[in-house]
Amino acid sequence: MLLAREYCLPCLLSQCEIALIPLVTRENCLSLYSASYSVRATRLMDHCFMFISGVWNDFSAEEISTIPAPVLQSFLEKYSKFPVHSAIELGRNDTVMSLLEVNHAKAKLLANQLNDDGLSPLFMALKASHFELAEKLIDLGADPNALIGPINQRQPITQFAFVNKQYDAVQFLLRHGSYCDFSDPTSCRTLLHNLAVLGASELTDSVIDIAKTLLLQGANTSCQDTDGNSPLHLSILHNNSDIFELLLNYVKKSDFDLPNNQGLCVLWLALVRQFQPCGSLNPAAYGFYGDTLKTNSYDFASRLIEKAANVNYRFTDMPASCLIDESAKTPLPGDTLLMATARVSWESAGLFLLSQPECDPTLESLSTQGETVFHIAVESELFNLCNQLAVRKDINPNQLRFSKVNIVEKNSEILNGTTCSQQTDEPKVSKSLNPFDDDYDDYSDGGNSSHVPPSNSFL
Repeated sequence: MLLAREYCLPCLLSQCEIALIPLVTRENCLSLYSASYSVRATRLMDHCFMFISGVWNDFSAEEISTIPAPVLQSFLEKYSKFPVHSAIELGRNDTVMSLLEVNHAKAKLLANQLNDDGLSPLFMALKASHFELAEKLIDLGADPNALIGPINQRQPITQFAFVNKQYDAVQFLLRHGSYCDFSDPTSCRTLLHNLAVLGASELTDSVIDIAKTLLLQGANTSCQDTDGNSPLHLSILHNNSDIFELLLNYVKKSDFDLPNNQGLCVLWLALVRQFQPCGSLNPAAYGFYGDTLKTNSYDFASRLIEKAANVNYRFTDMPASCLIDESAKTPLPGDTLLMATARVSWESAGLFLLSQPECDPTLESLSTQGETVFHIAVESELFNLCNQLAVRKDINPNQLRFSKVNIVEKNSEILNGTTCSQQTDEPKVSKSLNPFDDDYDDYSDGGNSSHVPPSNSFL
């Protein structure tokens, strides 16, 4: 056939093709296809193509490696719907580049084409650790922020690679322009969130390096998932001290006060993990689920306070739908952390907070005028906490607590020139508001004040 083509003898070439067609077998079909391609013996080449197509999956990568790149390109362009992807799967980077030797617009289109599984050539090259090929694909216009995956579950390529544990691929993409803060459309979690929930066995050097790269490139540490949790929240919830420590070096101070959907800040979660108040209470009411509290070997709370976390943080409004167990004791809006620990009868955490120099036990509740942690500690019968509060010089054991509602009512009565006693035809009786006087009125019907025992009763 070579001589027939060289000397332009089409009849001889045709006779050679006719003679060789019956001789095509699995053993010689690849070489005959290559030969017919080189001499443009189209009849024999078409026959070989049909034969090879029927047994293509039986060939080993070693057998296919003998096919020259242009020949394999011609076969894949006819055989495969996605020839670039197929060439990458075969490990034939030379054929990939041969397929991409077209005008720039078409090359860019091919470099970003998704196959039936929703995978791009860039991801497939990275999955196969063909990083040089990945570099060339990037140069040709492959998008490091492309959405890939099944059609109804498309994710940014970096997220997709991470979920599939292709950590080297993630690192490559981050260093080649991949956006750091892409979030999953369902959970709203970014890569930092996903790193924060990993268990100790999954925290390899590659994973830690990804976290470092993300933070160095300015990943947003304040992003919140659908539960309102930031990466810092999740690192505590999942006892991930390695990621927690990395985050501490990059988070903004405002991140410490960021509440999740349950109104819980990171320091509260750290206290829950360290002092574990759960007992008969539902851990989910504090933001923990399952058996996540069973393992604890790291002092998250102290590290947060060292980094200037606000020990006087006040709780915000908590939607009723977010309270997993409505019967469980929970902090009230306007409570400081110290008040909250006393309100849920959590003495160990309260003593820890009280020992911090920045903790201010004189702060009043925002929901009840005059109420301090001392009132709440007495009501919760926290002897040790009351004892510590009583010996402090900045604590006033005689401070009165009033109900905001009753104060508004009293002011309204004064403005209207009436009194409660006049409206109810009861005689006016002037009684002391000092809880230590004999004629003290405790307003038992309105709960206007709390009787705080003398400080020496706790000594």
